[in-house]
Amino acid sequence: MSQHVPLQAEQAPPTELYPTGPAAAVVRRRAAAARVRRRRLLLVDAGIGLLLAVLGLILAPGLAILALAAFVVLVLCAVWLLGERIAARRRRRRLHSVRGARWSRR
Repeated sequence: MSQHVPLQAEQAPPTELYPTGPAAAVVRRRAAAARVRRRRLLLVDAGIGLLLAVLGLILAPGLAILALAAFVVLVLCAVWLLGERIAARRRRRRLHSVRGARWSRR
């Protein structure tokens, strides 16, 4: 019976488990596609941020108001990133505990 190959690159097992063959190529392709996707999203986010900064400078009644709005946005981004990091840590712990249990049965 063949093994299930994950659809998401983040869910893919390390390539040491599949050192050669088509499964390793699939894992590498998915990881590369995930890196490209993250890079594109970063560029889109930077462009949106730049556009909002320019609009804020044009439309804000003063720089102090704009600075307060920027501070609020930075705090929200920090909270979001912290939440993402905590969620990723929980996923990793869950994955390792499931993997460890799966391997210990054999």
